[in-house]
Amino acid sequence: MIKIYSIEEKPEVIRKKLEHGDDVFLKARDFYHNNKDMRHHKIVVCKNDEPVYCLGYVKNNPLNVDKHNPRVQMHLSNYWFYNENDTDLDYSYVDRYQLIIFEKLEEYSHHISEIVRRHNRNIKIAFTDKNAKFFYDDDVLIAENEEELFANHPDLKQFRTLRGI
Repeated sequence: MIKIYSIEEKPEVIRKKLEHGDDVFLKARDFYHNNKDMRHHKIVVCKNDEPVYCLGYVKNNPLNVDKHNPRVQMHLSNYWFYNENDTDLDYSYVDRYQLIIFEKLEEYSHHISEIVRRHNRNIKIAFTDKNAKFFYDDDVLIAENEEELFANHPDLKQFRTLRGI
């Protein structure tokens, strides 16, 4: 998984730079895939040659861990590039909600939010991660935490809400 870090966590020695854009997660993932020895180094992302945040590789943790049966330890090891036209996607669960709050911005939450926004513009998307400001304008709500989000937008309190990590 590609995780976003604040610019304060920028490495002293910059080994890789990328320009901010819609495909920055894909470029970072491809870089780490082709340069496995660089996975412990952060990539510095710039806007107009000014560093604004960093990206880093984080190994995905196993899902459904069962200490007694190692075959049950499934790994989320691939980034699946779904789009709203994939026949395998079922939106019935998502369509039950009016608000989706993501705690952290990373490659998966970013991609999921984009798919949901293309599928149903009536579902509000919110992030409680200040780094979301680099990826979204006013159409996505951004706050430091849920308390601030609901204080700034009290009408959201009545929405059916799905929380993503």
